[in-house]
Amino acid sequence: MNQFPPGTVRLEDRQNQHLILSPQPTSDPNEPLNWSASRKTVQMSLLCLYTIMCFAGLNVMTPVWEDLLEDRGFSFTLLDNTNATNFAALLVAGLAGAVSESLFQVTVADLFYVHQRGTMNGIYLVIVTIGNCLDPVASGYVAVSQGWQWSFWWCAIFMGITAVLLIFILEESKWKPSIHGIARLITRQPTRLVEIDHSIPMRSYLERHPFVQPAKVLKWSQFIMNYKEPVAILMEFAVVAFTAVQYGFNIACLAILVINQSTLYSESPYLFSTIQIGNMNLPTAIGSLLGALFGGPIIDLFLIRLAKRNGGIYEPEMRLYLYCIPALSMVAGIFFFGLTIAKGESWILNAVGAAFMGGGQGGMCDMLLAYLQDSYRDMTGAALVPVAFVCGTILVFPVPYWRSCMGTYNMFVLVGCLSVFVSSLHIPIAIFGKKSRIARAEKYAAYPKQHQ
Repeated sequence: MNQFPPGTVRLEDRQNQHLILSPQPTSDPNEPLNWSASRKTVQMSLLCLYTIMCFAGLNVMTPVWEDLLEDRGFSFTLLDNTNATNFAALLVAGLAGAVSESLFQVTVADLFYVHQRGTMNGIYLVIVTIGNCLDPVASGYVAVSQGWQWSFWWCAIFMGITAVLLIFILEESKWKPSIHGIARLITRQPTRLVEIDHSIPMRSYLERHPFVQPAKVLKWSQFIMNYKEPVAILMEFAVVAFTAVQYGFNIACLAILVINQSTLYSESPYLFSTIQIGNMNLPTAIGSLLGALFGGPIIDLFLIRLAKRNGGIYEPEMRLYLYCIPALSMVAGIFFFGLTIAKGESWILNAVGAAFMGGGQGGMCDMLLAYLQDSYRDMTGAALVPVAFVCGTILVFPVPYWRSCMGTYNMFVLVGCLSVFVSSLHIPIAIFGKKSRIARAEKYAAYPKQHQ
């Protein structure tokens, strides 16, 4: 396996008789890869709940803007004058919620094999969709029945419950190899060539749920290096830069969709109520679910077949071979939604465009996250920091001013053209991505040693 560059693994043996698990587990029952299905389910369910609440808190206000402005007498100009307060509140929320993205992906890399990660990332995108798209639906109904304030109160209550569950139930999935562990290979049948060694003692509750962990005392130079490192990773690893740009742009497109829905649907010719504005997130959610299904389990099955045709060798770039399908869905959705809503066409046409955008976002983001994990498993957490940073720096708050200057029609034409350009970048990465991984192999190999 040492002759392979980072990310390249053998999924099939030379006779194509067995599925080789990658990374290969050991016989140690404490290793996260060997956890039972129920234990993994509890771990991932908690992270799913946490992710939902993080994204729900960001989007709960979408359908209640008009109620808030009417009740408090705010204007958008007045809100702009309180930018400092708003930014301070968002900074605190960002610090609390940003962990959800990297924590989920790192846990997927710890608990699941290469041929399962696309499916797990698909689940993650479904969860993000629930927080982004279905929470505004619920928020609209809560605002009408209980008042817009309760939309925020329910978020706070459920986040508090989630925090308690995380503290007492979520396990530490970081694992150091044990000398007792023996690498094993598993066939397609449920039989095992090497059984889990149950004589190895299981870790105690406090070891699996450490409330306090000793931390290394960092020098100022090391502290500063921790902030420089994400920038260095972004600049040095083409796979990380590609994922950051693609992921950030797709999330920005979805944010542009949500912002325009919350403002344009409350105006003529639509004049939607709070509940109706919230319900218009349903098409996006449905599309995103279908996109995640394509980018997850379908692509996982596809790459196993590709690896079989490639002599059993799997390359992470194989995940990008069908990237054009969700990319075309995103481009079509941007034009269809943007141009029909600009012309005041039927909301049904808008909904079709929103569904295509959701499908593109779900499929592409799923494939991107799995591609990054497969390429640099030991650097997943650090690599996701610049990805999240780029995603957060693609600013969407000027969208109302952008729309007022260019007009809704021209704005979406520009966004659609940008989407064509950005998504087409997957072609050179699919062709030359392996060469990039080979070129940075030594740099990647040195990363775990620097962080021991």
